[in-house]
Amino acid sequence: MDNIYYRIANFQLNQFATFEDKFQQGIVININSNFGLAYNSDTRTIRSTISVDFMQNEEMIMKVELATFIEIKEESVNSLIKDSKLRLSPNLQAQFSSFGYGALRGVMYTKTINTPFANIILPPIEMSEMFNGPIEFEIK
Repeated sequence: MDNIYYRIANFQLNQFATFEDKFQQGIVININSNFGLAYNSDTRTIRSTISVDFMQNEEMIMKVELATFIEIKEESVNSLIKDSKLRLSPNLQAQFSSFGYGALRGVMYTKTINTPFANIILPPIEMSEMFNGPIEFEIK
């Protein structure tokens, strides 16, 4: 496959909420992460959305959702299209998702400075293990 040329066009913080009244120091925090990818053929943009819920005793203590918009160069888009479908390999899925996950860690850092949540760590994830096969988007 040829090189795929793209740029990060934007980040959009969709949600950031903390629930200080539910948070308890020293209690185990469970972290649930969800990843989603979408494609807009008009703008040649992949949207990678990452949502992370932080839970203690089945109660949400923090929620963060960030969308990353990746604009793909037209020639690169054309190389990814087959049978009117844009196809993303697991490697590209992992690459695009990792941008948002790293940025989400920075958002958490800046938003929780001088709060009880400042020491909560979003653990690293091996993105290449998250995506098992290619995904396809219909081109309209």
